[in-house]
Formats: sequence, structure tokens, C-alpha cells
Amino acid sequence: MGSLITFRYQELSDGGVPRFPSYVGIRKDVQPSPIPKKEEATMPAPSATGKRRFEFSEGNSNKFWEIVVNGTEVNVQFGRIGTPGQSNAKSFPDQAAAAKHADKLIQEKTGKGYIEVKS
Repeated sequence: MGSLITFRYQELSDGGVPRFPSYVGIRKDVQPSPIPKKEEATMPAPSATGKRRFEFSEGNSNKFWEIVVNGTEVNVQFGRIGTPGQSNAKSFPDQAAAAKHADKLIQEKTGKGYIEVKS
């Protein structure tokens, strides 16, 4: 545990998900960052516009994911970098529920390796 390893994938599914991973080896050129304890992990504050952008670039994958919380509505836009992508909107009964949903989505994306970039 704590080592960074490299995988190669045989192909991508129709949805663009890598399939059939093959172990290549342990990466010696990169030191893994320490895993923060749950109580030490903090989320960056949203920008003044409330829009947050995350990017994921690895292998052939070069994607973005953006989220905007506007009152009781959560808007998400995602796709390949350089394209307008797709968008989804979801409404909630109150602002607290919208913020909670946004935090959950952000946790999922950062858990998959997305990194927040400053707009």
C-alpha cells in the first residue's frame, strides 16, 4: 500500500471506460503523496461565482467536470477538454440539500482522480 503503479488498458468500452487492465509495474519516478486522515481532508472553498472546475488527464483520457450551485439548483457540465460537453441540472427543496448533493458529487470525482483547477 502506498505505491503508485502503472496499468495499460487493451481497449476502451463504447462509453470510453478503459477495459482489460494489464499490470506494468511500480512507478519509481514518482513518490506517492501521503494519504490525509479523514478529519484533515478539507475541500477548497468555491470561487466567487460558485463554479468549480475539475480535470482528469491520464493516458488517452483528458476530461473536465464543472459544478455550479445556484440557490436550490445544481448544474453539472462535463466532457472532453476542448468541447462544450454535456450538462445536467437538478433542483432541490432547499439550499442545504443542494449543497449536500454538490459536496457528494465533488467527493466522488476527487475520489476518481479529478483535480480542481482554478478558473
